[in-house]
Amino acid sequence: ALSKNFSAGVTVSYIFGSVQTNTIYSSDAIGLNIIRNEHNALNTPLFTGGLQYAGKISKHISQQIGVIVTAPAILKGAYSAEYVTNDSTITTESKAADPVALPLQVGVGYALVINNFTVSADYNFYNWKKQKVNYPNSYIYQAERFSTGIEYSFKRRVGLQMKEKYYLQAGFAYETGYIRIQNKPLNDYTWTVGAGNNVSRVLSYNLGLEFGRKGAGKYNQIRENYTQFVIGISFKDFWYNAAKYGRYQ
Repeated sequence: ALSKNFSAGVTVSYIFGSVQTNTIYSSDAIGLNIIRNEHNALNTPLFTGGLQYAGKISKHISQQIGVIVTAPAILKGAYSAEYVTNDSTITTESKAADPVALPLQVGVGYALVINNFTVSADYNFYNWKKQKVNYPNSYIYQAERFSTGIEYSFKRRVGLQMKEKYYLQAGFAYETGYIRIQNKPLNDYTWTVGAGNNVSRVLSYNLGLEFGRKGAGKYNQIRENYTQFVIGISFKDFWYNAAKYGRYQ
């Protein structure tokens, strides 16, 4: 908490993972059968900072405005490759992996709270640098995401404070993906419904169902319809003198 209405926060993440690619070269005519195994292991820290204003408009109406910025980062690591025949390894190669640049990300959001109902909207911008990919008329480019939703929150009084017990949500999002196919963005439309429950001061869970549509056949893109089910569990605890710095409830 910076003041009565302003607060700030920082999230530190560590991204890591590997990609295994196997390529088979074969020809019955010349008796060729070689497998190339490639392995990329990449990692990087990621830093996100945020600033939020929250204040009352009237007795039953309040608003929140937030801004977040994620710093650019470079994924680095190791690359290895080997060529294998039916009975032996021909050659191996190890070197530093080609770096992958993660973009600057900026987001801004607004929420209007009227009693137990919240209406919100946010916008996110991803500053991917333009870069060709191995498909005709295709490349990586800047991306945007617009989303809006509504929430109903059931609250009850605990002592002198009102605590949120559970909530119901519904939303819609539109995203221009960072990949352009046939010189057109890979648009993604998503509809979601969800619910959550704060079991105790330290434990909460949420459930979500998402329906989406990505790509457009009229642009010679693959049209994808998808459904996803999401389960989230949050456990929070307070170290040191939490009362001194202000608790998250």
